[in-house]
Amino acid sequence: MSQPHKPWQNRASINQLRQRAQLIGLIRQFFNERQVMEVETPLLSQAAVSDPQIESIATHDEPCADESRSNELANTGKRWLRTSPEYFHKRLLANGSGDIYELGKVFRKGEAGRWHNPEFTMLEWYRVGWHYHQLMDEVEALVRRLLAVNHELNDNQQGKSSWPCRRFTYRELHQELLDLDPFTLNREGWIAQATKHGLSAAHEENTAVLQDFVYGVAMRQQLSPGQLTFVYDFPLNQAALARIRHDTPPVAERFELFMGQIEVANGYQELTNAEEQAQRFNNDLELRKQFQQNTAPIDQHLLAALTAGLPECSGVAVGIDRVIAQIFGHEQLNAVLSFDWGQS
Repeated sequence: MSQPHKPWQNRASINQLRQRAQLIGLIRQFFNERQVMEVETPLLSQAAVSDPQIESIATHDEPCADESRSNELANTGKRWLRTSPEYFHKRLLANGSGDIYELGKVFRKGEAGRWHNPEFTMLEWYRVGWHYHQLMDEVEALVRRLLAVNHELNDNQQGKSSWPCRRFTYRELHQELLDLDPFTLNREGWIAQATKHGLSAAHEENTAVLQDFVYGVAMRQQLSPGQLTFVYDFPLNQAALARIRHDTPPVAERFELFMGQIEVANGYQELTNAEEQAQRFNNDLELRKQFQQNTAPIDQHLLAALTAGLPECSGVAVGIDRVIAQIFGHEQLNAVLSFDWGQS
């Protein structure tokens, strides 16, 4: 009979932490084999993400006592914990780093729950000259490498599963699972879909909010357990930092990966145009004001890097805690964390 868990004790078992460490080592081996350089970038930044769906955690810094450095560190005071190393990575890419990856902590305010922790481990990497479909192939290759190791470590059903992989465009997935076309459905149609799946949506004016709810709730619930599902080519209102392809209709060259019903990765064919990126940042800030969210300075260093010239590249961010939890068949994130948010 297992002993009750004491508040001071680690949440994940020591054996689980040992297995996690093996997988983390394997991730580094995976990129070393491919000659992708590991980098470390700051956790704190003078700017913060503008995406209305993400909230940054703010902190404060005291002015530097060394007067000789006062000009260098003139912008002391408020700092934001990074929600992703993306902006720093793009500055490195613009300065000729070539292919890079980072495995480290990121932070998001208010994201605590069964599959969320405000502090979590993210793997982010960039491939210069790659198309985002090539990057999807590499994401799948990494996940399959980790699944294969788990099969050796554990005699469990999840480890034995073959995890078949399917790929859909955003449009194809909605057509197959909900029998609707997300590029032609009007606002009333989205309200009906959102209401059907539990959102009080009659007065929601922002179609993107309705669209995202239906995708995040109704669609996700119909994805098959034990399956890898890539979704790509998103509507323009969900482009984030992805490049636009001017098809009919135009789409954002963005993809997500689900393991079962849990989203674990988000990737882009990266936007390289500084003016377009600045406009998107400004649009985000307007939305944040409408939603009565906090705003933070736009990252001018990133815009300067894009102006200098970001090479054609694709990039992806992977929630490692979620991947590991799915690999070992856990039903919540804290099963693979040494200490969760409530214990920190």
